[in-house]
Amino acid sequence: MARRRTRGIGLLELLIVLPVLLLCVFASVDTGRLIYAHQLVVSLCREAASLASRGSTDAQTIAATEAAEAPLHLETAGRAIITTIRRRSTTDGAPWVVTQTAIGALTTLASRVGAPGGPATVPGVTDVPPGVTIRAVEIAHSFRPVMVPPSFGIFYPDHVYDVAYF
Repeated sequence: MARRRTRGIGLLELLIVLPVLLLCVFASVDTGRLIYAHQLVVSLCREAASLASRGSTDAQTIAATEAAEAPLHLETAGRAIITTIRRRSTTDGAPWVVTQTAIGALTTLASRVGAPGGPATVPGVTDVPPGVTIRAVEIAHSFRPVMVPPSFGIFYPDHVYDVAYF
């Protein structure tokens, strides 16, 4: 008789724990997707900056970036910004944004390096030597968790972002 009373307790415990277990599994899947997207953005960003620094024009760098970014779909869910930085003037070595080219659908996402005709933010650089050109490539991709409810979106960023300087 005691066995008959305890028969449904295991099932009841499973029903109580199952939603939490499923949420953990789905959150793990989305975390894996986030890490994968971040690795893609970092790799694409570094390759594009390397290409830009080797004398490619902005148009050539953008064309190569668009050809290599297939899993990210920057034209519909991302943004790439290529910035050229030089000295402000012959007497002032402050980093200055000379030109900037951008592609992608995230038009509200502004450059963190700077705006054309304004000061540039380059980590560790306060003075650009004469004749030196710095190329910066910023890539951002929007990230939306697939399996986690929107109320848990505070754990995931809206965008995966990286910048590379050469």
